[in-house]
Amino acid sequence: MDLGDYKVKNKTKCECGHEFTIKDMKKLQRINDDKFYGGIVRHVDEIKCPVCSRDTLLLIKQVGQTYIVKDIAQKDEIVSDNKMVQSETNKEENNTDNEFICPVCQRAFKNKAGLAVHMKTHNT
Repeated sequence: MDLGDYKVKNKTKCECGHEFTIKDMKKLQRINDDKFYGGIVRHVDEIKCPVCSRDTLLLIKQVGQTYIVKDIAQKDEIVSDNKMVQSETNKEENNTDNEFICPVCQRAFKNKAGLAVHMKTHNT
């Protein structure tokens, strides 16, 4: 799956402070790529943050007969007062499951060291 202008945040909280939950979901869309996000995310939903209107992609994991927001991806720009405003890029935070996601191929890792070793494969 190509994320386009979206960047994976490794968290479920927007820059404005809004915590995304499954209740924010509007339309569940299936992903057919088994390798996307380490294979754990099978659904997405493209929405706007209810607080800051930032374009957001909810990365959704099925847990039993329900779903959880595993992570979010957002665009770097938000629309505010009819003009584009650059968002501030803060330090990366890990999500509630303590997984670290490769920003290049979206593969999930249990720790930062695993991600660091994996990132060497993208530098060659």
